Amino acid sequence: MMFSTCFWSNLTFTINT
Repeated sequence: MMFSTCFWSNLTFTINT
């Protein structure tokens, strides 16, 4: 679960950037 959250957080951050 933690890995998924980190993954999506990183993905969203990349898209935002």
